[in-house]
Amino acid sequence: MSLARAAYSGADIVLMDDSLSAVDAFVGKSILENCLLSGPLAGKTRVLVTHALHVLDKTDYIYVMDNGAIVEQGTFNVCHLSPLL
Repeated sequence: MSLARAAYSGADIVLMDDSLSAVDAFVGKSILENCLLSGPLAGKTRVLVTHALHVLDKTDYIYVMDNGAIVEQGTFNVCHLSPLL
């Protein structure tokens, strides 16, 4: 429900706290493709906190945090994420 409200709120910046964790893989893929990458949030600044590592290649920039500290940052191609994947 919160994601739907954010999608239609008209806000320029949307903060999402692991929005994909409460849905199955099929629904998560649909949300990602039809809401975040295209659709109502496509033109917005989106900050996504997630444990869904399979979506990282679709992001513009990544921050990896450990115990509240940034331990890695950059684009998907630059970050050394292979130990995490």
